[in-house]
This record gives sequence, structure tokens and C-alpha cells, in this order.
Amino acid sequence: MNKSSFTRKLILKTISSLILGLITILIIQAKKIEKITLSPNFGNLLGRNIDNVDDKPDSGLVLDNIAGGVYIDVGRKIFVAPDNQIFICGYSFNGKNVDPIIINVDTNGRFNSNFGDNGILVIDKVDDIHLFDSESIYVRDQKIYLIGDYWKSKGFVARFNYEGKLDNSFGKNGIVKIENKDKKEEIVSLREIYVDKNHNVFVIGNFHEYKNVDSKKQEYNINSFLLKLDQNGNFDKSFGSNGFLFLQTPLKKALLSNLVFDNQQKILLSGSGENSKTKEDVFIIKLNQNGTFDTTFANKGKIIFDYKNQPDACSDIYVDKNNNLYVAIDTGQDYRDIIVLKYNHKGYPDSSFGKKGMVIIDKVLGEKKDKFVNSMKVDSKGRIYLAGAILKANIDTQLMVVRINNKGQIDTSFGKNGFILVDNIAGGKYSDVATSIDLDKNFDIFITGYSTGRIHPNIPKQNTDFIVLKIENI
Repeated sequence: MNKSSFTRKLILKTISSLILGLITILIIQAKKIEKITLSPNFGNLLGRNIDNVDDKPDSGLVLDNIAGGVYIDVGRKIFVAPDNQIFICGYSFNGKNVDPIIINVDTNGRFNSNFGDNGILVIDKVDDIHLFDSESIYVRDQKIYLIGDYWKSKGFVARFNYEGKLDNSFGKNGIVKIENKDKKEEIVSLREIYVDKNHNVFVIGNFHEYKNVDSKKQEYNINSFLLKLDQNGNFDKSFGSNGFLFLQTPLKKALLSNLVFDNQQKILLSGSGENSKTKEDVFIIKLNQNGTFDTTFANKGKIIFDYKNQPDACSDIYVDKNNNLYVAIDTGQDYRDIIVLKYNHKGYPDSSFGKKGMVIIDKVLGEKKDKFVNSMKVDSKGRIYLAGAILKANIDTQLMVVRINNKGQIDTSFGKNGFILVDNIAGGKYSDVATSIDLDKNFDIFITGYSTGRIHPNIPKQNTDFIVLKIENI
């Protein structure tokens, strides 16, 4: 090969590399310009724009009259299974009372025809139990676990197979009743469920006991508990007292609200209760598997958080692969703000996150409005997703999703300056609220909740409709 031929080939190769590099840069820039917003291809085309990010028509699932009674259909908890099947629990009015429901769709919003009645399962009466409401759902190895209430304010745990049929090998015909047999006047409120790899079931809840002091005054007491069932739905008598571990919470009248397990299968619980000034504070407890306090965590296994002596309520907690703990909190008396805390595995604030381990969201797109968070997830990059709502005017709320980066800053590459606000999902003019959020392996975001204000065409009343939305991550 002569020198000139070699030079020409070298020049051509260099030009090709430059062109390829330029194309790569243009693609990256195009992706940066493209905005993260609601998926236009999930569920059904709504025919109108419902978010604050662009002017394009949006898509989603809006369901009403699920149990046949119109008026009320609400999504409570969303769970993306490892096979990308999405399960959402909630409830629907049947004309007399409400029934628990489970919806099963794929990541494109298509109903699974092999589950329930074409992807929808309405659960009414099972044997002698009239199931009344569903609070949370968990999926493990194609077994679906559901918790909620049944008639007369008792609790239930149910297990279904992947077709939506009750698993008769669990409890009695697939159902386990939860009640305090010693004090039958108590109201049972189940809040969250976790199932370990051996299919042991853990449920947190609260027993509410009311006592009449006189004809005008009533006192109440709350007993918070962690319940353990074995894989067959039997109460684990080796855990606590016949399967119930009654917790010594660090605050008075404490309500448990959240449950997660870390990578060592230690148990983290959170909730809210009264401090000495009768204001609500947030507490976090970490337990060993046998139910004893993990004294290596924070202050002998306990954390109490108070922000400026304002009422604080714990909305959600999350533990990442490094056992860092994230806590989402609503705080405030007149205008509620959102706080996100990050603790390391030892239970101490992560100084590299926000300001001394804390992020405060007091404004949304520059405006100070009442806002709240109901659910939180964290992806493998340490980005935090919060879902809830912001007050627009009077009783009109907009569904809100916000992303925080791993440094504790609002991620302005997400939505519009870090926020996606969604309004008028079902075609009404009042409340749009996210109750739960989850992520799939591609970091796509799935949200359930409800949308209120649409007038039913046959009955002149406002409907509350069950909603499912998808945000495609870029």
C-alpha cells in the first residue's frame, strides 16, 4: 500500500468516526430535549391533554361501575410483579356497600384475559365473610396476597393464584380472619403486607379500642401490631403472642402505617403518634426477625422525627439495596409541605443528601400550595419518586408526581422542572389524586388513584373513578 492510499483511508476513517460521534451527540441531545411525561400509548386514548408538560392528547385507564353500583371506584395500591404483570387493588361500590377489587394489566395497559373476568376481579362474599375493602397487595412467585377489612370492621388476609382464584391451601378457603378475640369490640385496621421468600406473611395493623367515659365523652386506645402467618396461613405461634407482636412504640396513640424489609430481612416499621405536646411526630422502628429491637440501628432501634413542632405524618418508607432508608413525610398545619429523609444503614442522617439528610418541598413550580404525598419509590440510580396531589383551589386537587435526584435536589429533567401535574383525568373538575406508585425494570412509572367530579350520565351525581396512568422514563 502506497503512502497516499494509506492517507486517504486514514482520512476517511477519521471522517466516519467524526460523523458517528456527531450522530451520537445529536441522539443524546434529542433525548434530553424530549420531555418525560404521560405515556400516549398506555390503556385508552383519552382524547385530551391532562398533564402540565405538553399539549398532546394523553392516555390512561379510567374505570367506573366496576362492581355494578356506580358512584365510587378507587385504586389503592399498585404492584409491578417481576414478570411485568401489574396488579392494582382497590374498592368499588356495588349499590349497597363496597367490594374489594383487583385489576390485572400489562405494561401497555392491556387487561389480562386469564385473570378474573377479563382482567378484573370483584370480591364480595367468601363463605361467611362479606369482604368490604382492600388496603394493600403483594405478589410473590405468582401468588397474590390481599389485605383489607370485612364486615363489622375486622381484617382479612387472602391469597389468590395467578388466575384470580382463591388459594384453598391458604387459611380457610383462601382467607384468614384477623381480629382480637379477647376484645371483640375493637376495630381492626390492616395497613401493609410483606411476603418473604419462604412465603411467610407479615402484616401491620392497629386495634382501635373505644370506651365511653360518659354520655358526652369517649376515649380510645390504639394497640399497634405486627402479625406473622406461615405459608399455609396459620398464625406463627413462635412469633410474639400466637403470631401477634404488640409493639412498644415510642409515641402515644401511635398508628403504624408502613412496612419494609431490608436486605438482611430485618423489619422496618413506621407511623405517627402524639408527642408530649399532643402534636403528631413520625417514628421508625427496626426489628430483628424474631421481633426484638435492632439496637445497632439509630437510638436502640428507634427514630423519632419532629419538624418545627408541626404535625407530621409518615406517608411511606423505602429501603434500597445498600439498606439506606428513605422516609416520606407530610408536615404542616395550614399548608402541608413534603419532607424526604435519608438515613444510612445505621440509622443516621445521610449528610450527602439534601441538607443534612433532609429535603423539603415547600413550593411546586414556584408556588406555595397545600400538597401531600401518599407513596414513594426509589430506583437503582437513587432517584426518588413521590406521588400524591396538590391543592388547586377549594376541593380541586391535581395529581402530582415529583422526582428528586440522588443528591437530594428536584430533578428538573423530569416533567416540567421536576413535576408532573395531572388534572381532569376522568373528565370531571374536582379531585385527581395518586394513591400509589411503582416502577418496572425500565424505570417506567405506574400510578393508581382516583379522579372525582365527572357527572354520571344516568344519575345526577358526581362519580369517583378508578385510574391507572403510566409515565415513560427516558
